[in-house]
Amino acid sequence: MLGSASRGGSRKRGRGGHSKHLARALAFVAVGALTAELRAQAGPEAPPPAAAPTATGPARPPVAQPGPPPPGYYPPPGYAPQYAPGYAPQYAPQYAPQYAPPAAPPRRAEPPEPDDPPAREGFQMALRIGFGVPFGDATGEPGDEQRARYSRQFASEIALGGKPSPSVYLGAYAGLWVGSEGDDPYASSFCDDGPEREVSCGSSSGRLGIEVQYHFVPDAVVNPWLGYGLAYEWANETIEDEVARRTESSSLHGFQYGRIQAGLDLRLTRVFGLGPYFLVELGRYTRASTEISGRESYSGSIESTAVHGWYSSGIRMVFFP
Repeated sequence: MLGSASRGGSRKRGRGGHSKHLARALAFVAVGALTAELRAQAGPEAPPPAAAPTATGPARPPVAQPGPPPPGYYPPPGYAPQYAPGYAPQYAPQYAPQYAPPAAPPRRAEPPEPDDPPAREGFQMALRIGFGVPFGDATGEPGDEQRARYSRQFASEIALGGKPSPSVYLGAYAGLWVGSEGDDPYASSFCDDGPEREVSCGSSSGRLGIEVQYHFVPDAVVNPWLGYGLAYEWANETIEDEVARRTESSSLHGFQYGRIQAGLDLRLTRVFGLGPYFLVELGRYTRASTEISGRESYSGSIESTAVHGWYSSGIRMVFFP
């Protein structure tokens, strides 16, 4: 009986222990459910307050900063990100692309037109038109002055050459000058037309030579220059009597050892220019000849020579200045 009583007591204690454990479990479940209900009613937890600013500047918020949206992403309409109090986002809500649009290609600047035609080298041609006046003595004979044989003449010349450098010109020239007879009284008596005769008189001169010129500012619009030349020359005076059918021609030949010239070229374009020129020619006649009605009556050297010359001025037209 004692044994039965002890077994019965142990059964009662076992049942009581199980009841306590079950009650505790039910209590934990009830407390957890109540806590979840309270949290649901209270809403989400508020973020912790921002840290106080320091001496070096405002402190960064403790929350993590949202990164920039991926390329091509745009937030939906009405979207407003939530930030901690005092925090300013480091990117604009409307995300800007991280590359610049391609720049337009730079426009090629046209070179400015030069004010003056550029200096030239190479081929050059010139035409001279003007008037020439004689001076000096034709020969060393008394009274044989240059102006007694020849009067003022119309001068025309052509020059061909080239410029090895912009400032230097080298070339050759040919000139033909024409005019009336000189003021010699004997020749004038034949050349005056009368009622019973028709007499024409005239004079001419020519030269073939070489020359060099130096141009001071070859790349400017107004280009001054100086020149020097040498030439072979001749001069003629003629008397023609149409009634008597008689002609007489007297010629002098010699060399010009000095042709001093100066001028200004107004360079209007790359291919044309013009301007005034002035020149003085100095020379000596060394041979003389006379023809009467086409037959030579005299030809020989001049024993007594003298210095003669010509003044000339006019307009010079230059091509490829």
